[in-house]
Amino acid sequence: MRSLVDLEEKVWTSGYYVDTPSLFILPMVKEGAKPTKLETFPLDRVIFDMCFNFEGDLVFSDCAEGSVNIWKDDQVKEVVRLQDWTPMGVHATKEDILVCMIHTSTCDKKIVRHRQGSTEHFEYDQDGEPLFSDVDETLYIAVNQDSDLCVSDYGANKGLVLNKSGLLQFTYTGETFLDAEPFGHVAL
Repeated sequence: MRSLVDLEEKVWTSGYYVDTPSLFILPMVKEGAKPTKLETFPLDRVIFDMCFNFEGDLVFSDCAEGSVNIWKDDQVKEVVRLQDWTPMGVHATKEDILVCMIHTSTCDKKIVRHRQGSTEHFEYDQDGEPLFSDVDETLYIAVNQDSDLCVSDYGANKGLVLNKSGLLQFTYTGETFLDAEPFGHVAL
């Protein structure tokens, strides 16, 4: 199981079924009850992450094809593809699709905001330094109630918050005064 989201009392997850990348839909059940039906859709896609947009359509990143797609009415429509970049974490807001991308050869990373046919890229801070690590590890993204972009950079073991314009507000590494293990930033 790679990704898990819920909508309208169903749990959607991705993984493999008989060696085929698939999308699974399970009805939500009360604790202790067993699901009555499992729907499986062979997508011929390798879903890395997924979410729902405000219209209720499934948005997913396909790391094998290097694209971000919307599945609506049993049709797949490509919305983002960048040459030599692989999509990872995705998040949809009312207006945007936000995608974490990693370069296939350099492991550079960036956030791409797709809005009605146009794109913005967030890769560097205000001093021209890369926002994200160049380690071949995952980025995930979410948006908070203030429309800030919250990104986990697993390779750097830190979380970053960018304002809605893409400017770095702060980073979080989990350092505390407690003598504890470092905080691991994976998914949001």
